[in-house]
Amino acid sequence: MKHTTLIAACALAFCAAVSAGAKDIEDATPKPPPLLTSDLSGSDLTCLTGAAHELEVLTTIAEMAGKHAVTPEVKAEAAAIAKEQAAALDTLKALAASLHVAVDTDLYGDDARLIETLEGINGVKFDKAYMDAQGETEQALETSLNAGAASADPGIKAFAQDGLARLKQEQDRARKLGF
Repeated sequence: MKHTTLIAACALAFCAAVSAGAKDIEDATPKPPPLLTSDLSGSDLTCLTGAAHELEVLTTIAEMAGKHAVTPEVKAEAAAIAKEQAAALDTLKALAASLHVAVDTDLYGDDARLIETLEGINGVKFDKAYMDAQGETEQALETSLNAGAASADPGIKAFAQDGLARLKQEQDRARKLGF
């Protein structure tokens, strides 16, 4: 009975499509939407997807440092970074959504191993490992932001330029900590 209903529904849909002007079964078959429906460049996509991922890493490790760091200055810097980068990530997600670009912020592979490694370290060694991880992640973020800094899309360009300025401030503060 289910098969008969399905066949009848398909036949009805085909008949409706043919009567609406479809010439054959290929014209009547619905086409899936294109996977990428925007005019964004590869650099724009690199900026959006790369920056989203690196911002998630920075936010995650900064939140961890806020709980595990022993040096008050590192703890304070981690809290500032967590707040700044979480806000930047929210802005980026909204921008990407407005451009119909999906961004993946799941942490896996090397990033998951980094989190696991940091969780196993205590004391001043944690502070040093966190600051090193922050520096490396900020370098990757800078690469992604540089990809969008000359974008033809004004939203991506503004986000990238703001992000590069914020990143420079964070790097200057980190250098002053001496780690």
